[in-house]
Amino acid sequence: MKNTELPVWNLDVFYRGFDSAEYKDDIKKLENKIGMLLELVENFDAGKSSSFKDFLEETIALYNDTGALSEELFSYVYCSYSTNTADSKAQRELGKLEGLSGKFTKFRAAFRNILADNKELLDATVKEGGELGRFTFFFSEELEFQKKQMPVEQEALAAELSVSGADSWSKLQEAVTSSASADFNGESKTLTELRALAYSPDAAVREAAWKAEVELCRTIEIPGAFALNGVKGFCNTVNGRRGWKSTLEKSTAQARISGATLEALIETMTESLPILRKYMRLKAGLLGRKKL
Repeated sequence: MKNTELPVWNLDVFYRGFDSAEYKDDIKKLENKIGMLLELVENFDAGKSSSFKDFLEETIALYNDTGALSEELFSYVYCSYSTNTADSKAQRELGKLEGLSGKFTKFRAAFRNILADNKELLDATVKEGGELGRFTFFFSEELEFQKKQMPVEQEALAAELSVSGADSWSKLQEAVTSSASADFNGESKTLTELRALAYSPDAAVREAAWKAEVELCRTIEIPGAFALNGVKGFCNTVNGRRGWKSTLEKSTAQARISGATLEALIETMTESLPILRKYMRLKAGLLGRKKL
């Protein structure tokens, strides 16, 4: 028997539904703010150096407001979607936000170009201190990512294509893994519910649940593999166009670590494996089992 009464988040602290006036108003506000950001970069006049500071202050303030509102809306929509990937309203709203995100990507690419084209003026403005001095690191990081981006229109196109490309592949993976279920001791269990049984105090239940989980994963391995290849294939293609050696190189840059740091972490983990395996063997012995 399938359990259709799964728990859901109480999200009233954000909005009282997709049809609420507050939610609709904030969606409209987000659309307007992104539109205003695009106008700022499109109307920027490099010849008016005296207004560069004003341009930065206005753009950064609006950038922060837009980012905060976008995060709140995305959090609300994704929390709704993640507990029920079949919810058509949540799917619709998530797609709407992803579309707006594409427009924001266009703004950010153009903004980075303005920073790069006016680097000397940017450095002089930041050195003056004040409010903009707080964003020194942000500006320096934006300049680094500007070196690894495509022309503005190509970045905008990639963002639009991602909605029906990588994002759709990702949603497929979420849909199949969240809806897959198997019979376990006469009850229908989802992957998440089977995974939770790993913490059962009964060793027999833990083992049976693990076996059921593995078998259930095999039933969705084909769409899962296609989804993974679709997401990573899209990323590899676009990141290659941007000039990254690999998607991993971009990921380490976003994580603000170097490739050498990542290698050191992996090497340390690898070197510790013999100790971990010894610990697991000792633990198995104390529990009267051949292995864990």
